[in-house]
Amino acid sequence: MDQKKQRHHLAVYTLAARQIELAGVAIRVLEGMNTREAVQAIRILERGQQVQLKRLDAAAEKLGAPYGA
Repeated sequence: MDQKKQRHHLAVYTLAARQIELAGVAIRVLEGMNTREAVQAIRILERGQQVQLKRLDAAAEKLGAPYGA
């Protein structure tokens, strides 16, 4: 893999990890609220975390992480 593709996969991995962490922070804040809207927002953020986790895993695999072994 050339360096350009490797940098791209690393950038995707880094962005996905950052998005997962930010969503986690937002979830922790929203958990302090006791409203239906907060619960809905938490569910949406959790789904977003799952999407980002799939992107992170795919990028890690392309970078050579031992996934699927």
